[in-house]
Amino acid sequence: MKPLRPLTKAKAVIRFETRPGEQAQVDFGVFRYRDGDKSVAIFAFVMVLSYSRALYVEFCERQDLSSLIRCHAHAFEFLGGMTGEILYDNLKPVVQGRDGQGYPIWNRRFEDFAWTIGFRPRACKPYRAQTKGRVERAIRYLRENFWPARSLTGLDDLNGQVRAWCAGVANQRIHGTTGRQPAEMQAEERLAPPPDPAKIVPFILEERPVSRDGLVSFGGSRYGVPGHLVGKVVDVREAGGHVEILFQGLRVALLPKALLRGTTVSLPGQWDGVPTGVPKPKRPAAVLRLPEPEVETRPLLVYERLAGGRR
Repeated sequence: MKPLRPLTKAKAVIRFETRPGEQAQVDFGVFRYRDGDKSVAIFAFVMVLSYSRALYVEFCERQDLSSLIRCHAHAFEFLGGMTGEILYDNLKPVVQGRDGQGYPIWNRRFEDFAWTIGFRPRACKPYRAQTKGRVERAIRYLRENFWPARSLTGLDDLNGQVRAWCAGVANQRIHGTTGRQPAEMQAEERLAPPPDPAKIVPFILEERPVSRDGLVSFGGSRYGVPGHLVGKVVDVREAGGHVEILFQGLRVALLPKALLRGTTVSLPGQWDGVPTGVPKPKRPAAVLRLPEPEVETRPLLVYERLAGGRR
């Protein structure tokens, strides 16, 4: 049948080139490593400048909105600024769905972040992988060039390795499409200055209630909080290798990030000056025994008379 089968025409794809400083593309990739007998999944945040192909990568434990915003801040600092537009896949922290006309319904908190910082978010159409081809190729390049035979002692160590790889390998290579080094073309990018960190902080914080034992849950572990805040709601964020806890905008605790999920990081002097008291033992419930009722015994003749029977 091959000689008789009509030839299929390949669909042409027009490459879309962007101007310097016009666009960046962002996506997450899932990577796995062995921790003893367990297979652990982590996420790689990848931002690539569409003109120069300059690359930034950061690994994180969660693919939530706070992690996404924190990675944006680090990427802007590493790349020296931000583009006017950033293109996303339909990530859950970014796009909540589509309306009847197919337009994206943005996550309100993320949309506020984008306009506050000063860039325009854009979501690619579903099932159009070629729209974000630059960042998809960057993730594949990361998986094939950086990840094989990698060893790590923790997330901070891994991110230190990948930052060095981005600066010394990924952005110094001769790119297959442009024929130039991304670092060389990055000098031609017309990027807006990195945003003021004070504008980013309110979008990274996560609210957490303080339990009765003076702990908050964050990232799968628990952290101590000053005892006088029991029952209150505090703001928690990750700051480098530490976890910062704030109440009404003021820092109340700065603790090292837990190395293992499910552990508890205590706060020295957590209960100093806080009257804890000893709960009074509950009194056992009193049970009262009542005497059995005395039932009068009558002859059956009495009941017959009441019922109108014969005398």
